[in-house]
Amino acid sequence: MKHLSIKFEIKVVFLRICFCDNKNMDIANDFWKRVNAKIKAASTKQRTVAEQCNLSYQTFRGWVTRQVFPDAYQAYKIAAHLNTTVEYFLTGIESKSPIQNNGITDNGDDEKKLLQIFRSLSEKSKETLISNAQFLQMQDENNFEEKNATG
Repeated sequence: MKHLSIKFEIKVVFLRICFCDNKNMDIANDFWKRVNAKIKAASTKQRTVAEQCNLSYQTFRGWVTRQVFPDAYQAYKIAAHLNTTVEYFLTGIESKSPIQNNGITDNGDDEKKLLQIFRSLSEKSKETLISNAQFLQMQDENNFEEKNATG
């Protein structure tokens, strides 16, 4: 049975190559080169990105190996996790828009680091972190109000 699935997969790959023009293959190749460059720049791995995007590593790796585009939503999730845009993956052009990366603008290394850490957490840990951050925010607001009331 495994032998049949391998033959079928080879035929599918062959058909994709036959019916895709070279330009689309080049775009897909460039797309995955840019994804991999961002993965390397973020000091992470394909497996980690796949897990954080709720994808199986086999699916992610298959896309890369076969030079297949993910659907738009999956591409968006990959781009958001790697702190870039789908536009960059497709064109190589970084967006000049201040509204980027889920509405978060680049405000320095601390925020980038915090965002990367947050994205790597489990849902339960994310909830805990948000609660703790809200507590710290309230403390800061209270300290500011006390300082202004006495000063």
